[in-house]
Formats: sequence, C-alpha cells, structure tokens
Amino acid sequence: MTDRLAGDGFRHWRLSLDIEGNTVMYARYGNAEGFLEHPEPGWIPFTHWTDHLGPLSAYTELFLRGYDSEEAEADVDITAACLAVIEVESGVRLDDELMDRPHSLLPGLEA
Repeated sequence: MTDRLAGDGFRHWRLSLDIEGNTVMYARYGNAEGFLEHPEPGWIPFTHWTDHLGPLSAYTELFLRGYDSEEAEADVDITAACLAVIEVESGVRLDDELMDRPHSLLPGLEA
C-alpha cells in the first residue's frame, strides 16, 4: 500500500501502539519516508534515531523532549505529540467524532 501512495502530492501517516506501550509513527511524503519509534529502537546500530525522521524532521525538537530523560517522557507524551503532528500536517482535526466512527476514514475520502 505504501508504494501505491508514493509520488508527488501524496502524503500519509501511520501511528500504532503495541501492548508493551511502544509507539511507532511512519510518514511518507511522496517518495520521502520517515519513522519514529519510542522508546528508542535498539536494533539500528550506530544510527541515531533522529536520522530516520525524514519528512518529520521539522518536529525533531518536539520529539526530543520525549527522549531527553525519564522526567521528560512524563512531560511529553510521544503518542499525543505524534497525533498533534499528524493533525497539523494533514489539516484534519482528530476530534472524538472522527475517532469514534465505525471506520476511521478521513472526511471526503469515503466511497
């Protein structure tokens, strides 16, 4: 699906949480990809996690506040920060009405 959404003008985001409380955000703007994993992924040796943000790099300072220390993690909820970034970047307000629908499609994209 990601490859089908590639190209000029296409942008999409994916945000997921697992049972262990890990947050993963993926973004694709045309052919540019980026991702964030919280807590910091340990399986990518010698590469700082910020190097993988790609089109999300404009939000590095926001995301850093969730990684600085255990105290910072309590002040910045990474999942909430990711939702805020998606809302700002997409222009779609992620309110209760949208989130509680039986199918979470963006307005105007329904069949």
